[in-house]
Amino acid sequence: VAKETFIVDATRFVAELLSKPEESVMVSLISSTPMRFQSNENPTAYVEFKSIGLAREQCPEYSKAICEYLESSLGIAPQRIYIEFTDIDGKLFGWDKTTF
Repeated sequence: VAKETFIVDATRFVAELLSKPEESVMVSLISSTPMRFQSNENPTAYVEFKSIGLAREQCPEYSKAICEYLESSLGIAPQRIYIEFTDIDGKLFGWDKTTF
């Protein structure tokens, strides 16, 4: 998968998942970092999923959706994906010379 294509599609996916506009979603793909997980170098992913007002009770649903998305788009098996969920305090997150 081309990085540019993945980033465009992933931005759309995350925006829909969180019911937020694409303009407020940032996606990064760092594919050149060597990673070893479960004693091998097979495709793996470490995802940082951060959002202002991230609902803790929805994280299992998000985890399922993200794993399915990464499996279908990048061929990474769900058991080789770790996801770190973070609810960001908007007052501690800056953008456009201010905070949320």
